[in-house]
Order: sequence, then C-alpha cells, then structure tokens
Amino acid sequence: MSALKLKALRARYEAQRLEALATLEVYMENAAGIGEHPQIMDEIDALVKKVDEAEGLLKTLGSIFKVEDQNKIEDQSKQEQSQPKDIK
Repeated sequence: MSALKLKALRARYEAQRLEALATLEVYMENAAGIGEHPQIMDEIDALVKKVDEAEGLLKTLGSIFKVEDQNKIEDQSKQEQSQPKDIK
C-alpha cells in the first residue's frame, strides 16, 4: 500500500476517534450541550464504542503494515545475500 493511502487511513481513524472524544467531552462537561436527552447513557455508550473501534483500527493498521514492512526488509536482505558480490 502506498504511504499516502496508509496515511489517509490513519488520519480517518484518528479523526473518528477525536470526533467521538470531543462529543463525549461535551456530554460529560456541559449539561447545556445535552439538553433533555433521555437516552444520554446510550449515547455515551455508543461514543465509547466508537473510540474503541477507532483505536482498534489504528492498532490493527499498525500491526498489519509493521509486518508487511518487516517482510519487505527480509525479502530485500535475502535478495542481497543471493546476488553475487563483486570481488576487487
């Protein structure tokens, strides 16, 4: 995957995480932001799940591409070892 695509995915997941955290902050610290919201606990629960999902996606993305990057390094190392060396 290109670096730009990977960066875009990370930015998307981080934005989702930050949006949910910002909304949680409003709900937890600003009673006027809540109004007469009878399902406030359901909303908070959903936001916590969004944060968890975004953090999980960031972690998974990191582990997938760390493995791929490591495999690329190992493949390059094997190719270098199999190539004949110039003797001077």
